[in-house]
Amino acid sequence: MGASGARQAVRRAPARAARPGPRSTGGQPSARTRAVLLEYAVAQLLPPGSKRDALGGVLERIAVDLGAQAALVVAPGSELPLGEESAYPSEIRNDLVLLAQVRSAWASHSSHATASGHAFQVDLDSGRRRIGLLIVPAEPAEAQLPCALALIGDTARWKAGARSTLKALATVVAVLLRQDTAAASDARRAPGRTPQTDPAPHADRAAHSYRTARSVRPARPALRRPPADLSLARGDALARALVAGGPSAVVAVDSGRRIREFNPAAEDLFGRTRSEALGMDMPETLVPEEYRQRFVDAVAGYLTTGDSRGLQQPIRLRALRADGTERPVDLTPMPVTVAGETYFFGFLRDATELETATTAVAEGDARFGLLSDLAPVGIMQSDADGTCRFVNDKWCEMAGIPSAEVIGRNWRTTINPRDVEKIDAMRNEDAGSEELATDCRLLTAAGGEVWVHAVVRRVLDRNGNLIGRVAALTDVDHRKRDEAEQEKDRRRLSEQNLELMELNEARLQYLSTVSHELCTPLTSVVSLAELIRSESSGLTPDAVEYLDIIQRNAERLLGVVGDLLDLSSLEEGVAQLDLRPVSVPYVTRESVRTGWGIAAADGIRLDLSAQDGPEVQADGTRLQQVLDNLISNAVKFTAAGGRVEVRATHDSREWRIEVADWGIGIPPGEVNHLFDRFFRGSNARQAAVPGSGLGLPTAKAITELLGGRIEVTSVVGAGSTFTVYLPIRR
Repeated sequence: MGASGARQAVRRAPARAARPGPRSTGGQPSARTRAVLLEYAVAQLLPPGSKRDALGGVLERIAVDLGAQAALVVAPGSELPLGEESAYPSEIRNDLVLLAQVRSAWASHSSHATASGHAFQVDLDSGRRRIGLLIVPAEPAEAQLPCALALIGDTARWKAGARSTLKALATVVAVLLRQDTAAASDARRAPGRTPQTDPAPHADRAAHSYRTARSVRPARPALRRPPADLSLARGDALARALVAGGPSAVVAVDSGRRIREFNPAAEDLFGRTRSEALGMDMPETLVPEEYRQRFVDAVAGYLTTGDSRGLQQPIRLRALRADGTERPVDLTPMPVTVAGETYFFGFLRDATELETATTAVAEGDARFGLLSDLAPVGIMQSDADGTCRFVNDKWCEMAGIPSAEVIGRNWRTTINPRDVEKIDAMRNEDAGSEELATDCRLLTAAGGEVWVHAVVRRVLDRNGNLIGRVAALTDVDHRKRDEAEQEKDRRRLSEQNLELMELNEARLQYLSTVSHELCTPLTSVVSLAELIRSESSGLTPDAVEYLDIIQRNAERLLGVVGDLLDLSSLEEGVAQLDLRPVSVPYVTRESVRTGWGIAAADGIRLDLSAQDGPEVQADGTRLQQVLDNLISNAVKFTAAGGRVEVRATHDSREWRIEVADWGIGIPPGEVNHLFDRFFRGSNARQAAVPGSGLGLPTAKAITELLGGRIEVTSVVGAGSTFTVYLPIRR
């Protein structure tokens, strides 16, 4: 099997089952782990009637709790052979190489180890310390039956505390083996028992004796009480082992305040060895000056009056270490009288971590309280079931409730019930969310409500379990009331807009009806005027002039009616468009050509700049109608001698057609109304420029139906520029 027999045996070990009780997560086994382990071993192995079968479970617990790969009992002097229960895992008993290594180590060190009680360790892997063997003997008083515990694994993790616990455990096992030996001896001396005369070697005789004893008593008989002196010796050894292996520091002091016992845990706590501490004055050696007189007075009071009240309660004080530093400890004193002599036992636990944690919690609470008081928001802290544990001053100010009246109440009693239902529903919908935010109504002491914006965060422990919640409440009452007023205004405006839309619809319907009704008589007027002019050759000049006036105004009114009907059909979406590919430069030139005559008659220059480019999908006639309206307006609002420019350019996405004039411009406050029906600028009305106010709305409606848009920029006294954008569809 080679030099690595220990490792091969460990590979064959079964998986270790988890057991209840504390565990170390790595590094040194904790004091609590060691204490629980020792209690478990004592409960399994020492009560009357305990069986050796329980030893296997104890060894498994030792291996698991102390992080060993294997554990076994070394008891070469035992009269009774050890079975599978003496090793964990049990397969190790079949590893002859490993057992030889353990026997060799014990043979080399047993004499000194048994006499001194000191543990020793050896390397099992050629000195590379990957696997080590630690052997811890029982208390020296049990040397009549040499016994030790052997652990295989990383020996570096088993420091003084773990070794002290192992010594106590080895002593407990030794007591169990001695009880078994005594029981076996009693069985052999039982009546009818034939003495053993087999001249076999000692080991065979012992095995035969053990088997015979087992055959004589099928079940283990009740243990006989050992002699008094032997019981006292065992009890004394067990007590010393438990003190030595206990996780708490134990200091025993006589009535003269001299140290009489000082266990390994005390050595670690005070930084002194046992040999240094024994015989020294305890208050002067271990107690800081500020606590010394209190201890001296308590001891003197007990010795004088027997009053132990000052020596029965746990005390938090500071321990004086050898290097002069101090360490917080929890002390449980206990006076004991033995054979008329009074001793004072002190059981001490290092409270450094607890005090550090307590201080950190206190400082955290203080910081939380300070920040809460300075925070501009109300803060409530509750536990997992919703009971309030803290509120800050701002929360009390918002609710008008003192903190004493809300702490201990459920948070649900502080919120409007309808909002509580909403919050619970939000939690149920997103149970895993770390944060919840919503507006709710905080109930006040006066019976009113205050709107707040609540942000609630979950508080989890290190295991991810919910332990509470913290809520930050921001006063949004003014905002919510403003929002309510704004909502009322919106509803009122919506109702008014609906009414206006209905009125506008009625107006449009009326105009459409009137337009249709006017169209027929106006057409008749124009037709009859032309008929009179053509058939009546004897008309006087005045009559001809009157006919011209009638015809001109009738045609003008008929044009307005036509524009109005056209705009109505465009806005209602019933106008028919003849969409086809259209050349923008061509349509632009045609519109400019149409406007040249009017512009020349008014002494206005009309210029064109149109680049070639892709066609657009449009209705050519309707597009020309848009440009005719824009050019007509530009000429109409430009004074004689002025200039109107028409420019057509494009990029990869759209055509851009601009109609710019140097006319009277449009007042800034009226630009947004230019495309409303019948709207005319105030300066146009003052200048008595004719127009119906329908050309621009019609141009806008057509442009939008073609998928484009129309924009305007204007400066009063400097002119206006209208721009039509048409998309290029590839």
